[in-house]
Amino acid sequence: MISTVARFLHRKINNLAEEDIPTTSAFDKNKLLLYVAGIPLLLSALAFLLLLFVESMYTTTWVVAFIVLLTLALLPALMVEMDHLASADRESSLKHELRLSRYALEKTEKALQNETIRDQRSGCFNEAYFRREVDHQIWLATNHHYQFCIGLVRIDQFGEVLEQNGAESADELLRVVGRIATRALREVDLVAYVEPEMFGLVLCGGQPEEIKTVFDRLTGYVSQVHLAGDTVDITISAGFSYFHPGMSLENLMADALDHLEKAAARPGNYVAFRPGNQGAWPRGHDG
Repeated sequence: MISTVARFLHRKINNLAEEDIPTTSAFDKNKLLLYVAGIPLLLSALAFLLLLFVESMYTTTWVVAFIVLLTLALLPALMVEMDHLASADRESSLKHELRLSRYALEKTEKALQNETIRDQRSGCFNEAYFRREVDHQIWLATNHHYQFCIGLVRIDQFGEVLEQNGAESADELLRVVGRIATRALREVDLVAYVEPEMFGLVLCGGQPEEIKTVFDRLTGYVSQVHLAGDTVDITISAGFSYFHPGMSLENLMADALDHLEKAAARPGNYVAFRPGNQGAWPRGHDG
């Protein structure tokens, strides 16, 4: 019963404190309890006294004494219950503030992480992140018989777009091709912007058929790129390098760049790689 009364008074006092009194402390709310609970009890005692006065002064005196004693007995219990409710309110409020703070912190950390590992021009991962990921792939391949390959993709007309339409149009081309490359890859693969005109790819597994499939997707999407005010047909060239035991990041990059130069010597939309003794393929793979 005391708990029910305390909860009722607690809700009323909370409403009163929020509307009329600019305080949320448990001490001030408990002082309000003395008024909220004491005044009705006092008025009840006076009313009861008036009702019984005509019958017996002796009986009325005992009734008043009983009401006073009951009030004195109940108020401390109500105060204790109110303290418990106020503590529960503070704990709930602190938990809520903690959740909000944790969410804001995670959001800030994610934003800082993206600034650290993302290239601002293209929106893809940056070269530093690409190199760390390739080093990790080398460790996996060395210790767990894991296969992967890296690729370098160049926009053949990047310099032409930059010269004719300016840096803004060239940056837009980078962002578009970066989104295209991300869409063309699987979730386990990686695309990064490694230097002007060039994107770096990491393909897990990377069988010849997978490379051809990825390159077909890339060229298919890129052929649909038409920037505002630009009439240049966009093509790409790509070179891939397979990891073999003992190869370092620099070996992979040099090998992929060598294949890229071979592909770039063709008319456009060529990919070159050599898992064994393979040569260069155009988009249609007619070697």
